[in-house]
Amino acid sequence: MSREDPETNALARQSPPEALSAATHLGRRRGMSLTARERSEYERIVAELATGGYAPREVVVRINGIGTEWFVDDIAAFAACGADALLVPKVDGPETVLRVVEQMDTTGAPAEMGIWCMLETPLGILNARDTAAAHSRLGAFAL
Repeated sequence: MSREDPETNALARQSPPEALSAATHLGRRRGMSLTARERSEYERIVAELATGGYAPREVVVRINGIGTEWFVDDIAAFAACGADALLVPKVDGPETVLRVVEQMDTTGAPAEMGIWCMLETPLGILNARDTAAAHSRLGAFAL
């Protein structure tokens, strides 16, 4: 499969919400016990990402937040998957962005992989200006 040939790719033929709903669901469950079927689906989605399976769409993968035990593992798992950006939940300030960048650099994420921040708290909104200036990898806010 190649990014240039979406006709041969079942995921690329699906609408974005349909194709990504499984990834979103499994991303939220990643830290929990996955059934064998869920684990297989999760591994398939990660493999599809690595081979350009969602082309020609921009791919953003939601990871678990900085305060969870799965944060570091999620960044390591998705650093080389071919996604365009990581979506980080509950960003309250620039420190979170810098921590994500540090983990991305540690795990060898490509320099062009961006960060999208979910601003979900009043503190996140109040600190948006400082967060926006935290690092050049920051590409978007999701409110």
